[in-house]
Amino acid sequence: MWFGCLVFATLALISGLDRMAATGPTVAAHLPPIIAVQGLDTQGQKLIASDDGADGLALATRMVARAPVEPVATALLGAARLATNDPAGADRAFRVAGQLGWRVPLAQVYWYDRALELGDYRVAGERLDALLRQNPALLASRPLLDPMERDPRGRVAIVDRLVARPDWLSHYVQDVTEISNDALLLRAQVLKELNGRGVQLGCDMVAPLIRRLSGDGDGVEAAALWRRNCREASGGMIADSHFDALSLGTPRTPFEWEVIGNSDIAADFEPRDGRPRLVASSTSEHVRPLLRQLVVAPSGKYRLAWRARDAAGHPSTAILATVSCSPDAAGWLRPTLDSSGDSTTSVTINGDCPAHWLAFGIVPGAQSIALEQVALEPAR
Repeated sequence: MWFGCLVFATLALISGLDRMAATGPTVAAHLPPIIAVQGLDTQGQKLIASDDGADGLALATRMVARAPVEPVATALLGAARLATNDPAGADRAFRVAGQLGWRVPLAQVYWYDRALELGDYRVAGERLDALLRQNPALLASRPLLDPMERDPRGRVAIVDRLVARPDWLSHYVQDVTEISNDALLLRAQVLKELNGRGVQLGCDMVAPLIRRLSGDGDGVEAAALWRRNCREASGGMIADSHFDALSLGTPRTPFEWEVIGNSDIAADFEPRDGRPRLVASSTSEHVRPLLRQLVVAPSGKYRLAWRARDAAGHPSTAILATVSCSPDAAGWLRPTLDSSGDSTTSVTINGDCPAHWLAFGIVPGAQSIALEQVALEPAR
């Protein structure tokens, strides 16, 4: 019995080391050749990647001999034959690999490339989906994504897969920190087409992409994408005009209200008629910015209106406004009061920048001024 246990443990150890070698190059390099099977795949891919196709082919042939029903073995053989300029032999090997199992990345990449060569974007989309389900990090590979994202037929194929909400959808939308501006716009186009198929991603999921788009100067596309995917952003040109979602925290995107912190300003929320309003006081000797939001609107003249009340509930002109291309507020506009007691002023939005910062400030020494109900409408 003890001898049987020892034999079993030895075989288990050999098998375990071999399977560790499949994902660990260091283990694969030190594994005795006599027990290596899975580890040969790691060594073979390393040889092929270093343009040593002949040694890679020899190693792949040895792996097929040892494990002929392992799909990774025939896939490695196919890759080695491609590296040694034997496309016909590679095709035969990859066909066998495909019959044995489609989860092998080498086989998936081969049939992905073949589908692109034949213009079969539906099949290419299926292969890409299979690759990304196993390894979402491949979304950073432009050689892999470019042929699909840059072709309208490829974008349709990607959308066909994204409609099912695969696990890599969140990575596709949110892992955008390192990609180029050009690739970012392609990704936004894919998501636009996905929205056209009735899929709304939600505010939190799409927020990282919106921040990148707006930060790199494409505020128009960012605003459109934000409105299509975030219910809170729907409505007029100003998002959350009644402050229903206003908070003192950092906004998810520039298209939400940001309460600007300052040591001279005290700001808090006060409920009224079931809705919050921002109540602020100032001890500064200068006008201080209080609130801002990035707005996209066609060029033209507009009427900007907001409701400001003092502690006694009387209309107040202590809240000023400005519209500019810079987030640093300047050029404050003093309002007049209309017949309802709301503050109004005329603003001109020009084509100097694709998106404008709408900011509100508070005059020096103002106490307990409540701000609510902001509206921006074309001037009559």
